[in-house]
Amino acid sequence: MNETYSLADYISQYEECVKHSMYDMLDFVLDLPQARPQSEHDSRLILLKSIANSMTLLERTRPEILNPSRCRRIARGSGTPWTLQGKLLEEFFQARSCHEKMSEMSIREKIKLIEEHFGPRN
Repeated sequence: MNETYSLADYISQYEECVKHSMYDMLDFVLDLPQARPQSEHDSRLILLKSIANSMTLLERTRPEILNPSRCRRIARGSGTPWTLQGKLLEEFFQARSCHEKMSEMSIREKIKLIEEHFGPRN
């Protein structure tokens, strides 16, 4: 695989999911004002960004190099508990694994996988 899936990629994908939430779709369809309550996902996105912004470029690109000392520095810089970083990294490594598996699949295998999870196309 030529491209590496970085923490920045993970956060931008999470941001896209939050941006296209059900609230936004309802606002668009019903032509409601944009003011809506901050969701749990919006709060989580803010935390993810604050943690990532407290990392160096190398740490964002290769989070496997993080050690306890670096984690303490990131926690102080982001104002978040260091335990939250562990959860973020665990989710990131799962997403990266999934990304790598999907990039190795053929189009037919991807379609089959999607149909297994969401049902056949109409």
